[in-house]
Amino acid sequence: MHCVISGLRDPELPVRVDSVFALRSFVEACKDLDEIRPILPQLLDEFFKLMGEVENEDLVFTLETIVDRFGEEMAPYALGLCQSLAAAFWRCMASSEADDEVEDSGALAAVGCLRALSTILESISSLPHLFIQIEPTLLPILRRMLTSDGQDVYEEVLEIVSYLTFYSPTISLDMWSLWPLMMEALNDWAIDFFENILVPLDNYISRGTEHFVTCKDPDYQQSLWKGLSSVMTDQNMEDSDIVPAPKLIEVFFQNCKGQVDHWVEPYLRLTIDRLRRAEKPYLKSLLVQVIANVFYYNPSLTLAMLHKLGVATEIFNLWFVMLQQVKKSGKRVNFKREHDKKVCCLGLTSLIGLPANHIPAE
Repeated sequence: MHCVISGLRDPELPVRVDSVFALRSFVEACKDLDEIRPILPQLLDEFFKLMGEVENEDLVFTLETIVDRFGEEMAPYALGLCQSLAAAFWRCMASSEADDEVEDSGALAAVGCLRALSTILESISSLPHLFIQIEPTLLPILRRMLTSDGQDVYEEVLEIVSYLTFYSPTISLDMWSLWPLMMEALNDWAIDFFENILVPLDNYISRGTEHFVTCKDPDYQQSLWKGLSSVMTDQNMEDSDIVPAPKLIEVFFQNCKGQVDHWVEPYLRLTIDRLRRAEKPYLKSLLVQVIANVFYYNPSLTLAMLHKLGVATEIFNLWFVMLQQVKKSGKRVNFKREHDKKVCCLGLTSLIGLPANHIPAE
């Protein structure tokens, strides 16, 4: 171990890089971190220096391993690490754009930087105040890579956005500026990342509900509708492609209770139309759960809308059939998760309190 550490200070760059690679194996195998803990500040200092000299994925992977092993103990170094990784990321991007021969290695190192950033954010998840300090360093990367420029690293970038929107004390206006980029990508080329996009969008709606509901420039509600309606009405979309859409509608109505009555009819129409075309049981369950959520949101308004659309009987018949469907083994076909069952219960029981004159004769 001491030989490896001393190798990090060797005057020859190749020796220092190889020492980093060797160090990773030591850190992974180390059972007692007390062997490394006393020299951690010096180790990181050497890393910072090396990252300024060379773009190397092994360097980033080793750093990621150290962060993963030490967890919250990395908190004092988190900002410095993120700044160094961000700088390294931009250098990797510049190298891969300037020279075709190093494009692959530069791109790989760039992905490594983003993964290491995610590892750092995860390690400090119980220290929300640090996210406020780190956010300005990461925002330029996120703004650039949430466009089509970031297609190769989109999953990694979305993971960082997810951490920042979930663990920060509040979602800043700067972070809100990323919403349009994600929706634009979803509408254009990022449908394969819909499941990944779902996570930060959920965070925005559930943790920044007031801003989501009240802001009109940009109009986040309209933006969400545009994206979801486009996906759900696309005849070429397979059932499996649109699974995140009903999940987002659920998030929308669960978090905006009493504030989005004007969206009840459009989303019901959209959901019922897609339900009629759905083939996979899982998607059918999710779409029926949207209706259950809208009932929970406002049972009187929802029932009136279903009656207005002439589909109340159709929907309830389908719902009850799905509730009773079982396989030969006796297991449920639909609504398998506890969450699914709770949503169905909340939707149906919300009708119990309605006055008799609010319930259509049918």
